[in-house]
Amino acid sequence: MGEAVLKNCRFCESGKIRRVFKREDIYIFRCLDCGTVFLGNDLNEEAIKALYEYYGHSTYSDEISPITKLRYEEILDDFEKYRKNNRIIDIGCGAGDFMLSAANRGWQADGTEIAEEAIKLAASKGLEVIEGDAAFLELDKDRYDIATLSGVMEHVSDPEAIVSKIEHIVRPGGIIYITTPNYNDITRIILGKRWGVFHKEHLFYFTAGNLASLLKKHNFKIKKARTESLMLREILRIFKKGRPLDDAGICQRQEEARGLIEKSVVFSALKGVINFILNIFRVGGTIYIMAEKV
Repeated sequence: MGEAVLKNCRFCESGKIRRVFKREDIYIFRCLDCGTVFLGNDLNEEAIKALYEYYGHSTYSDEISPITKLRYEEILDDFEKYRKNNRIIDIGCGAGDFMLSAANRGWQADGTEIAEEAIKLAASKGLEVIEGDAAFLELDKDRYDIATLSGVMEHVSDPEAIVSKIEHIVRPGGIIYITTPNYNDITRIILGKRWGVFHKEHLFYFTAGNLASLLKKHNFKIKKARTESLMLREILRIFKKGRPLDDAGICQRQEEARGLIEKSVVFSALKGVINFILNIFRVGGTIYIMAEKV
C-alpha cells in the first residue's frame, strides 16, 4: 500500500489543490489559492527523519572545497556592516562548516540541525549545535544579528513558522539570508517532472516572488534578491533523457569547472553574463535573498 497523499495545501491548508504530476512514488501539487508548489506525500515525522539518516555519511563528511570556503568569506563580508550583537545563527547548519568560517572571523556562531550524524560531525570540530527543528526551539528574542538558511527552506515542514521564529530571534536591523532551489529554474521548465530537485526531502518549491512575499509579511525588507547558477547535473539530465547519471563524476566535474571559472578572467566574465541573464528572467537555479528586519 502506498503512502497517503495530502488533501490540503501544506502552506495555507486550502483544499483547493491540483496535482502537477506523479513520478514513481512522488506527488507534486500546486495550491490554487496561495500558489504554493509542494510535495503531496503525507509523510509523518518518523518518515521525514529517516530521509536524513544518510546525512553525514556522504555530503557532510566530504572535505569542503576551497571555492566554497571563498564563497563563505564573500557572504560574511556582506554581513560585516550588520555586526552589532556579534551573534550569528545558521539554521540547518549541517556539519558546521559555515559556522567555523564565521567563528574564525570573531562571530559567536550558533547552529541548529535535525540530522544526528551531521550534529556528531559538527561536535567533532568543537562546535555546539542545537538539535531540533528551529521553528519549535526556545530561542531568545532579538539575540542575533544574522540568521542564515542555506538550502534549508525547501526542507522545512512549516515555512511560515520558521520565518516567524527568525523574526523573533533577529534584532531590528538584523539580517536573514536564504538560499533555496528556484521552482522557475530554466532546467525545471525544460525537464518538467524529470527535474532532479523533485524528491521527498523537499517539501516546498519556492519562487523569488513568493519567498519575498513571505519575508515581507514578517517585517523583513528585501535588500538583495537574485536567481543565479545552473547545476551541471540538471544540464546533463536534459541530454541524458532517462539514462543514469554518474553523480560522483558529475560532482568532480562541477568542482573542476568552478575552479576553472575562478582562475580565468574570460570564464568568470562569461559566468557573470549568464547569471545576469538568468537573474533578469528569474530563471536561475538558486534563489539568493538577503532581507533586513524592520
